[in-house]
Amino acid sequence: MEAARNLSRTNFMHSCNQFTPPGAPKSSLNAMKVWLYPTQESRAEYYAFQENEATQLADIKPSEVAAENPGASLSILFIPRDDLENIAMSRANFLQVFESFGLDPFFLDLLSWNWYGIQSSGPYKDTYTTIISILPYVLIFSFNPITFETRAICLPRDSDGLRDASATVDTFKSILANFTSLIYSPYALTLTVLFQLAPWLDEFAYTHLQDIRETEQMTNHGSYGNMYEKPSNTATPSKVQELMDLSKRVGLSSVNLANCERHQTIAMAICDYLEKETEKKPHVYCSKAEFVEKLRACIREVAAVLPHIKTRIQGCAATTKYLQERVRTQSTVIWSLLTHEDTSLTLELADCTQRLTEQSTNLAEKSVLIANRSGLMAEQALKDSSSMKTISVMTMAFLPGTFFAALFALPSLKWDESVVVQDRFWVYWVFTLPATLLVFVLWFLLTQRKSQPETLGMNAAQLT
Repeated sequence: MEAARNLSRTNFMHSCNQFTPPGAPKSSLNAMKVWLYPTQESRAEYYAFQENEATQLADIKPSEVAAENPGASLSILFIPRDDLENIAMSRANFLQVFESFGLDPFFLDLLSWNWYGIQSSGPYKDTYTTIISILPYVLIFSFNPITFETRAICLPRDSDGLRDASATVDTFKSILANFTSLIYSPYALTLTVLFQLAPWLDEFAYTHLQDIRETEQMTNHGSYGNMYEKPSNTATPSKVQELMDLSKRVGLSSVNLANCERHQTIAMAICDYLEKETEKKPHVYCSKAEFVEKLRACIREVAAVLPHIKTRIQGCAATTKYLQERVRTQSTVIWSLLTHEDTSLTLELADCTQRLTEQSTNLAEKSVLIANRSGLMAEQALKDSSSMKTISVMTMAFLPGTFFAALFALPSLKWDESVVVQDRFWVYWVFTLPATLLVFVLWFLLTQRKSQPETLGMNAAQLT
């Protein structure tokens, strides 16, 4: 066993647990201590320590001197730990507290790997060590049957899925206050954990029952679904996204219910552990007559309450199994609805694609028709061009003859006389040249007026 303890220490020193770096500011830790007196009422005091002073907790005496010496004591140091397993204490100081509390080093390895469950060990330096690891916290404590001293380290998480660490610790303290009479035995803290875990399981399962009911209402399937409401046949992206969100929600419920089932198994293991402990004979721990008498009284009290808490846990386990079946049903329903919506969207997409193809075909046909008409227009323009060319050729052919015929017919030219050009021949040029110039000016103005609207239309198109 000593070899296993040495190996556990080595593994812990090289574990992935994150502790406060050595040079970082020292954390302030909360602690409590309870003294149980033979005839007087128990006394509880609360402290705040710097982490390098936490080892002093075990040696603290009551602030007020009592008429009699305490018969038993319980010391608990609360060391915060976040959801990523980061412990608010340096590794060296943690090991010092661990050793000073008489805790079995064999359990250091379990702390290294975030182990869940309950386990206890035989005597180690006259103490018996028990570790209980659940989602709200890890509790490891030692019990000395000779001195009736219990020393514990509690590592509460930032959140247990329902409330924060401060509320979890307050609940733990309030439950422990009802079991101070069991401090004479190693069962006080174990029973406290069990009585805190049982209602936590009920509340945890009920929280997800609400989520399942809401999911059934949204899918219209299951105990809370409206079977008379006709579902919409139109698939939309928003509906698909809604179903994806529901799928995530159902997946989270499935994981949390599996975690709830795991903790129900741990709770039943704690019950089995206590049942076996109550069947043991007191002298297994210590043959001291005072201890045997006190332990028998504690065993009777534990045996009286254990069946009730066990029945409650069994009922929660049955509820969890029922909820898991409802979650599986909703998961199947959501998958079917997603498949239906996906098929509907695919059909709509195919229909849109078909319509787009038809429109593209119509557009192509119109483009072909426009191209044919453009070809016809080009042929007609070519014919018109040929006609104009013919007219131009004919005009050029007859123009010289027409010119000379008109020239020879002018009265200002006497071809049969010795002086052909008469005195009034200048009149012909006075009218011809200005008239020719006027024709060209009119042609220029008319062509400019026709081309100006076309230019403005091209500029407007470029601007838009």
